[in-house]
Amino acid sequence: MSRFTLVRDGLVAVVEDVTALKAVLKYEPQTVQVAPMAWVILDSYTKPVAIQITTWKFRFAVRVVVPIQNSQEAEDLCVDTAISVAAAIDANPQFSGVIVNGMATSEDGQTGWLIINGVKCRVVDVFCTAMDKQPSGAL
Repeated sequence: MSRFTLVRDGLVAVVEDVTALKAVLKYEPQTVQVAPMAWVILDSYTKPVAIQITTWKFRFAVRVVVPIQNSQEAEDLCVDTAISVAAAIDANPQFSGVIVNGMATSEDGQTGWLIINGVKCRVVDVFCTAMDKQPSGAL
């Protein structure tokens, strides 16, 4: 299993601890079955190498989604849940030991709307940067 997969799965486990979320996926689904739900996807990565140490810097987007049936309710539920996701990441920055040499932070987010299978949804992307230092050559 690659470091990316381990770190992503560690983040998914942290996000699953947010009690408001009804489901957490590792991919973008084609429909929203329950709400609120979230999925964790890679946004970007960097891999600088310095003196035989590789610092993988993964930036994930945790997309929190609520279909809009009542705009005010969807807004509040989506934003409150996203803030809980950010707080969960900050409270467990090493993903329960998955990241040994490094840590994760959630420093920003972005709001928007998305149409999923014809349904308009309110979304908040909670960005998480996970730094994972490994000996050079380690995946």
